[in-house]
Amino acid sequence: MAGVNAIAPANMALAGYDKVIPLEETLSAMREVGDLMHSKLRCTGLGGLSVTPISKKIYDELKQNKTKVIIYKKQNILGVVSYE
Repeated sequence: MAGVNAIAPANMALAGYDKVIPLEETLSAMREVGDLMHSKLRCTGLGGLSVTPISKKIYDELKQNKTKVIIYKKQNILGVVSYE
């Protein structure tokens, strides 16, 4: 999914897509909305699909080193990167 999210805007930029709203204004609006949201509703790993029983099971399995995993926390955001 992240790959698609990266490729789509890259294709738009290469195709000469004419943005209507400047990047700075877009980022500012996104920041404002994010600040208004409860922390569990943001992509923080504290709510939503991140706290379902299956997600917790997957997390525990990764944590037991069945797969090499890097767990990091930055600005109160928990992230997990797995690799083999």
